[in-house]
Amino acid sequence: MNIGIIKKIKDQRNIAYNQIYSIFSFLINLVISVVIIKLVTTYIDPENYGVYKYVLAVIGLCGITTITGINKTIGGYVAKNYHGTVKETTKLCIKTGVIGVIVLIIFGLYSFYIKDYLTEAILFFVAAVVFIPYVIFPRYQAILAGLYKFKDRFILQSVFLAAMLIGAIVVLVVFKKGILAYGISQMTIQTSCLIVFFILTYKKLSNNYVDEGFLKHSVIISLFGIGSHIITPGIQIYLNYTLGSSALAFYMIADSIRGVSSGAAKSIMSPIVMKLARKDKLEHSTAILKLIPLTLVFGLILYGCIFVCIHTLGSFIIDKQYNISLFYAKLLTLAIIFAPLYSLLRGNVLFEKNNRGYAITIYTGQALQFIGYVLFVNRFGIPAIAFTNFIATAVSTALMIYYIKDSC
Repeated sequence: MNIGIIKKIKDQRNIAYNQIYSIFSFLINLVISVVIIKLVTTYIDPENYGVYKYVLAVIGLCGITTITGINKTIGGYVAKNYHGTVKETTKLCIKTGVIGVIVLIIFGLYSFYIKDYLTEAILFFVAAVVFIPYVIFPRYQAILAGLYKFKDRFILQSVFLAAMLIGAIVVLVVFKKGILAYGISQMTIQTSCLIVFFILTYKKLSNNYVDEGFLKHSVIISLFGIGSHIITPGIQIYLNYTLGSSALAFYMIADSIRGVSSGAAKSIMSPIVMKLARKDKLEHSTAILKLIPLTLVFGLILYGCIFVCIHTLGSFIIDKQYNISLFYAKLLTLAIIFAPLYSLLRGNVLFEKNNRGYAITIYTGQALQFIGYVLFVNRFGIPAIAFTNFIATAVSTALMIYYIKDSC
């Protein structure tokens, strides 16, 4: 048999295996996330849960200090055999992340002395302690994807989720503790796992090659995405201050359902994205454009399934005090329609360093989000966030298609 045919068969088999691992990872994530949502909505009232989510929103905002663009590009560098880039980027992010630690301490002091809110202050101080590994080390997943080790990623992610679930059960069900114990346990458990996982992943790297342009490229990508890293936690902080911590809790439960749902698209598309990243630029772009109709159809089917599941099973998962979150979840998951296609397109413009196309796409999406939030959230609340995100994602997807075509 021709060697080329054998290689092609082997490649297709590897993609299939990696997709299976990714799908299993998603399913485990789905089950455990649903159980945690059930526990949280049953044992923690919306007001207190909103406080914890407010602290996490500030952590997200402080994440800007860790050059977030590296999280998007590191998988591509590893896939292209620049393993030494991981070490260089990690050292750099740890240094810049100290700024985020200081900001979290300031928030904690403000909560303690000005707001006189001890629970919130303690959560901020714990966040400051775990901040650097909590924000930087989740990139172990991108590194494993770049190494094409989806089985390893599946195993580690399963352990991570299981640890979170066990922690939630012990704190909420066994000891019947409140939001302070829950928040501290979740942050420390996740951070401990991430430290171990990152070390194990780092040991799998096989060379010290460094992409000479990694810093410039990553900083550019960070600047392109800085709007979303401000807008996403920013809207959460805004909801907390304007509508109260309960409204933030309702939104975050709904958004967690959206996040779990989007994992379905990412799980299936991730092996394909990394496989295509190994092609040269023209082949990569051509393959992406051919897959557009199929991925759009897949997105529509995926949203339909998610909507039905939320409508029929939602009341069994979420406690009555959080019922409004189900309505919000149906709206927030609308953007899932574009998720499979968006994954492919973003992989292309990132890994092929189409900086101009990426910049215009991201800035346009961010501008639409900002305008939509400013004009409509105060009047229409959380539904305005959902529809704004849908429109912004649709426009961003269309722009990326245009720029990929233009680069061919």
